[in-house]
Amino acid sequence: MRVLVTGATGPFGRAVSRRLIAEGHDVVAMARRAPASPLDGASFCAGDIQDQAAVRAAMTGCDAVVHLAWVVAPLKSESQTAAINLGGTQNVLDAMAATGCARLVFSSSVLAYGAVPGHPAKLKESDERRPEPEHYYAAHKKAAEDMITARAPNSVLVRAGIIAGRDVDNTIFRGFSGPVLPVPDPERKQQFVHTDDVARFTVAAIAGELTGPVNITGAGTLTMREIAGIVGRPLVKVPERALRGAIAAAWKAGVSELQPAEIGALLYMPIVDTTRLREEWGFTCVWTSRDALTDMARAAHGRVSLGKKTRRLPWRVPLGADPAVRGMAAILLRRRYADEVEWVVRNLADLRSYALSGGDREAVTAHQRLVHDLAEHAALLATIGEQHGYPRQTVARARGAVAAARDSHEEDHADPRAH
Repeated sequence: MRVLVTGATGPFGRAVSRRLIAEGHDVVAMARRAPASPLDGASFCAGDIQDQAAVRAAMTGCDAVVHLAWVVAPLKSESQTAAINLGGTQNVLDAMAATGCARLVFSSSVLAYGAVPGHPAKLKESDERRPEPEHYYAAHKKAAEDMITARAPNSVLVRAGIIAGRDVDNTIFRGFSGPVLPVPDPERKQQFVHTDDVARFTVAAIAGELTGPVNITGAGTLTMREIAGIVGRPLVKVPERALRGAIAAAWKAGVSELQPAEIGALLYMPIVDTTRLREEWGFTCVWTSRDALTDMARAAHGRVSLGKKTRRLPWRVPLGADPAVRGMAAILLRRRYADEVEWVVRNLADLRSYALSGGDREAVTAHQRLVHDLAEHAALLATIGEQHGYPRQTVARARGAVAAARDSHEEDHADPRAH
């Protein structure tokens, strides 16, 4: 099947594209600019989702489209934001009608229900959607869903919970990687879903026959107090009125990407029922809500977000960093190097005694990929230590973690569930 992926160069677009390619699909990756590192196996098509002719050209010959192009951090103007979100969706639908592209999978959100009080304890797909008009992201998701339902009946609306994982870099990530976590209600519950699970379901939806909205999130919920503990940030209880005022002031000053209306996501984030996902689609998320957030916390390690900016801490090495540590950063890191090594050793040790949920091939694969990424991080720490003459026994401990991860990888391959 030939599949167009709009917004294909972001972390989630790349994850979906890689899975489509692995499943044998012919992928056309569309974005405004070519990625710094090409996506092997995909044909890249440069184009703006607001350009109707460009969308039609990219979709020509495609059997299906995964529509991901969206404004995650709202622009100052609602009309500018709508031009991309709703104008882009209109262009996708027009191109489908013009080219004969038959199936659409749309990346929606549980926020389409509205981050407002008064919802049922667990929302089903048939429940009322009532997002605040001022919350552009949520209101536009609902509006786009309505457009798609009216014009493309052979479509799937993937209503994902808060997407988390070590490759995520979104508003939620930056909120949870701030110096503190300010919340009005420490017991407010949240659900999370891992990037891997949403990407895997999106690919399954392309080849499936079912249509309509479907909720997807990992099992379980976490309170804001538990979230603060997992991401390692102090929780500060702040009255709702004061928090709304601070967010509004930061938005007006242009130092925050959090729109005032988005405070609802902290206060009233929808909690959803996933019965349809499990019983009709036969799909189970590998990562629980806790697993997904814990994985995002791995990416937050070594970073701190202030407003729109995310900074690396010079005495830490964030997951996925390069070995170029020089000058004052190398001096500061030397003092904390043993802690950095122990952090990755502890993560790898925890993974040796813990498997992701499900116990099936996908769970084994996700576990292997996580171990591999952490082992690469341990190898990076060892390389940095050798380059800068850090204590040999600590460097050796990092190398030992790599060897232990290799042994774990071989054990997983020996597990019959992996085959």
